[in-house]
Amino acid sequence: MDREEGYGDEEGGDAGAAGGPSTSAANGASNGHSAAGSGGAAAGSFAAAASGAASSSSSAAAAARPAGGGGGRSQEVLSVTVTEVVDANEFFVQVVGEPRVAWLAEQLSAASLSEPCPIPPELKTGQMCLAQFSLDKCWYRAYVERVNRSEPMYDVYFIDYGNRERVASDKVRTIDAALSAVPPQAIACCLAHVKVPEAGSDWAADARACLTSLLGGGRPMLAHVVSRERADPKAKHPKSRTGKITAVLVEPETNTNIAVEMLLAGMARLPKLRKVKEAGAREAIQAMQEYEEEARQAHRGMFVYGDPGDSDDEEPAAGGGRFGGAPRGGRR
Repeated sequence: MDREEGYGDEEGGDAGAAGGPSTSAANGASNGHSAAGSGGAAAGSFAAAASGAASSSSSAAAAARPAGGGGGRSQEVLSVTVTEVVDANEFFVQVVGEPRVAWLAEQLSAASLSEPCPIPPELKTGQMCLAQFSLDKCWYRAYVERVNRSEPMYDVYFIDYGNRERVASDKVRTIDAALSAVPPQAIACCLAHVKVPEAGSDWAADARACLTSLLGGGRPMLAHVVSRERADPKAKHPKSRTGKITAVLVEPETNTNIAVEMLLAGMARLPKLRKVKEAGAREAIQAMQEYEEEARQAHRGMFVYGDPGDSDDEEPAAGGGRFGGAPRGGRR
């Protein structure tokens, strides 16, 4: 039996099992890493399904403005590029114009063009390294999540993009201290004010593909930050060193609110107002109720067989939840 050492699945999740990113939504991404993950093939079905949706949906999402994302309070707004979609409740972004991203790209480009890889080091779980990404053959900063000594293979997490891949021992290198010292540039995010299927639930893959179709292509987005988890700079896993943000995500060119698009496609739901205490969140949810109702009346997505209903013990979700549905709708 192969002997593996690692953290287990809590850090790997479905993205690790998916075998790394695909190319379907990678066009325009800064490093060739995909915003699609493994759901890109399914994502194309949403564009076709969208043409059959009610025409009122076309202007609905564009008219849905973030309004500060939290009821008029001043908040942080980031220009971001989506680099990876893990599931409908978690995707990763980089901040546009971050100087450290440009510096890292310059340094790693030099590494990609240098002499052939030396004898690979024997890495251990928890170590930083450089790993070669399979699609573009370039080198990126990575963190070793698991080691299979018998092959040998390494399960790595690309800390500046949020995706994972299993790589052979000749596809890893030691990393310079200067490169290792730069904080991770991939920031975990989720959508504010809506609930989406959790990973592993019945509709998780469909909702993930829908979100991928909305976020793919490397287009800049505006993230109106509603809340941010406390970052732990000393955390062992790089993912925990940047606090996950909950945000209203808007495509600036069309003013498309991504959460509204998910609602219109029947791939997200709104939390019950009675369970939401914060005034700004209540205001935002009330403003989106018509879009959820449109999906319900049109039997889109999870409403295809009627209203699935709610559980009384259901917890309100800032950016995710337990609900989802079959693919229909998408970008209109």
